[in-house]
Amino acid sequence: MRYCALILSIVLVFQSAKSLNAYNELHKANPLIPPLSQYPRFFVNLISMGHIRLYEDFLHIWLIQYLSNQNEETPEVVGQRIRYTLKFKPYGKYIYLLSAFYIFDKIRSLEETIKTYELGLKLHPDSWRLHICLANIYLNYTEDKHTAVPHFEKAYELHPDKPILYKNIAQKIINNEKIYYNEKSRSDMIFRQVSKPIIDEQFD
Repeated sequence: MRYCALILSIVLVFQSAKSLNAYNELHKANPLIPPLSQYPRFFVNLISMGHIRLYEDFLHIWLIQYLSNQNEETPEVVGQRIRYTLKFKPYGKYIYLLSAFYIFDKIRSLEETIKTYELGLKLHPDSWRLHICLANIYLNYTEDKHTAVPHFEKAYELHPDKPILYKNIAQKIINNEKIYYNEKSRSDMIFRQVSKPIIDEQFD
C-alpha cells in the first residue's frame, strides 16, 4: 500500500512539473491567459489549500470582464483563453452564455458551442437561458431538431413568463408539423438577446 502511494506521489509530482514547464512556456508566448490555468485542477486545489471555488470565482469574473471588453484579438486567441478557463468548470452561469455565444458567433464551431452549453447545464440545469440557447442552436443550426424539444420544454417550464413560443415549437417538432420562419426567427432573436446579458445581472 505504501509502495502504491509512493508511486502515485511520484507521478503527481512529475505531472505537476510538466504542467509547470508547459505553463511557463505558454505564459511567455501568451501572458494574458488566466493565472494558474495551465495547471491541473488537483494541483490548483492543493496550492489553494482546498479553496478551489475561490479560484473558480476569480476565473468567472476574469473571463466575463475579458469577453465584455476585448475587441482586438483574433478569435483563435480568445478561444484559447475560453478553453483554459472553462476546463475548471467555474460555477457562474453567465460565463457559459457568453463563452458559448462567442464560440458560435466568432469561432463558428457548432460542436464546441453545444459542448459549452451542455457543460453549463450540468452545473445549472435550472437555467432557462441556457436551455433556450441550446434549443435554438438545435432548431436553427443543426438537422437534429428533435434534440431541441426537451430544452424548449424546460425553458418554458423555468421561464417566469412562460413564453408560449417555446411550448408551441416543441409541440410542432413532436408532431412533425411545419415550423414557420417567423417562429424560427423569434427563437433566434431571443437566443441572441439572452446570450449577451447585462453584466450587472450576473448574480441574479
